[in-house]
Amino acid sequence: MQSRLFERESGQRRSLFGHGDDVAFVKRLDVLAKLEGHAGCVNALNFVSGSKFLLSSGDDKQVRVWDTCSLSCKVVLDTVHVKNVFGVCGLDAPSWNTGGGGLVASCSSDGVVQVTDSVANTCLRMWDLSSPGYRVVPSV
Repeated sequence: MQSRLFERESGQRRSLFGHGDDVAFVKRLDVLAKLEGHAGCVNALNFVSGSKFLLSSGDDKQVRVWDTCSLSCKVVLDTVHVKNVFGVCGLDAPSWNTGGGGLVASCSSDGVVQVTDSVANTCLRMWDLSSPGYRVVPSV
């Protein structure tokens, strides 16, 4: 299952279970909990590897850290984003298990990428990629 999920996420496979089977799979799922807090669409969800935390970002320009055990929002991160936040991920996974939080990277349609310390709720680094001539080359 993990290899099929990786293939789908990397664009090598269109479906987890075969052509069109994803819809049937999703229909079999139940709602276990409803996390409320964002004012608008949620654009990204990301579980922090090996921890109990879930990250979310949305049209309200917010990034939230959720505790999946208590089903509560642990912190709403201060961001510099002025448009919808479309991507969020946890960095430095070991610190999430020992310190109750860690580094969060977020990106939005305003061209800004931000790295925030979720414990101190402070911006550590920011890149404005909307500047002319600025290119990001992904590492392999």
